[in-house]
Amino acid sequence: MKHMMDRKTLGELASVQGGICLSIFMPMYPAPPENRQNHIRFKNLVNEAERRCVESRANDAETKHLLGPLRNLLEDPFFWLGGHEGLALYRSSGLFRLFHLPHSVEEACIVSERFHLKPILPLVGNTMPFFLLALDLGESKLFRCDRFGMEQMRLENTPVGLDDALRYDDPEQQLQFHTGTPQGPGKRAAIFHGQGVGVDDAQHKSNIRRFFTQLQKGIHAALKSEEAPLVLAGVEYLHPLYAETNQYPHLIDAGVHGSPSRMTDRELHRKALQLAETVYERRRREALERYDDLAGTSRATADMEEIVKAAFFGRVETLIAAEDRSVRGGFDPAAGMVTVSKEAKDDLIDLAATQTLLHGGDLFMAASKEMPGGRPLSALLRY
Repeated sequence: MKHMMDRKTLGELASVQGGICLSIFMPMYPAPPENRQNHIRFKNLVNEAERRCVESRANDAETKHLLGPLRNLLEDPFFWLGGHEGLALYRSSGLFRLFHLPHSVEEACIVSERFHLKPILPLVGNTMPFFLLALDLGESKLFRCDRFGMEQMRLENTPVGLDDALRYDDPEQQLQFHTGTPQGPGKRAAIFHGQGVGVDDAQHKSNIRRFFTQLQKGIHAALKSEEAPLVLAGVEYLHPLYAETNQYPHLIDAGVHGSPSRMTDRELHRKALQLAETVYERRRREALERYDDLAGTSRATADMEEIVKAAFFGRVETLIAAEDRSVRGGFDPAAGMVTVSKEAKDDLIDLAATQTLLHGGDLFMAASKEMPGGRPLSALLRY
């Protein structure tokens, strides 16, 4: 039932025009006992949707067809178990899409001739992709992440643990490491976690460097065409040792300190995301600064009409949009005409942001007080 949001799905939703397009947004309580209210709130929204369909002159058969999948959700107890912050639902005569959101949204029920996409644009434009390398001498792992979750990546032909690396690199050294001088019955030098002294400590760190040299080759091969930030997680003394061998140019200086094996995936993701967010916040500020630098030239504009047109024709390289503003209006691509009207159902900010993403541009959301000149949209143009 739940769908994944990407630029392809965004394009599918944006292409639906004409007839009744129903967009429903609802904040959700993720945990009990408050999550019992989710079902009641959604039922109220379905009833509101029915009223709006009738106001849009849909007949009984059309209304029943449009609202059928929504009423089915009301009868599905598993759907309301929670765990999400928000819900976005899109329904037309030939399409039904539902998205669980990791962020809250303002409750709304909108009926128009196109879908209202602004609340889900962060799922596409602000996903904050990054990579997470969980350093562990037993088994290190590489994850592909975004602000909503993470998944492990395979490292082909790459040792992911210290023992495997030493065995691969030098069988004699690997054997020597395993049969170090005993420190009493059933014991050996306490060097596995870097707590040894003298020669043992130096040798242990040398072994780790050899391991990381092999590991980073696999990381470099996996990420050679990527530009997203890489976050390290691991006990503190491992970070500088890996940094010595790193060749990926987008490694973040700060890292998550602590053993990854002692953290849940949710905790590990949360801590890594906090570091990745600092990178994307810097890029957002740089976009604002770059706009200020180019203001007054043909490459920068805050004119609403020009931006909407440029977005539809793929000329917007970077769009900065006010997240807390709405400008009602419409755009006729055939006539190249933008209209602004409080009576219109479409949001020009929504239209410009959607088209920017569909044409491969970057989207940054900002509060109105941060917007250049206080305007609702600012854009850097490709040409």
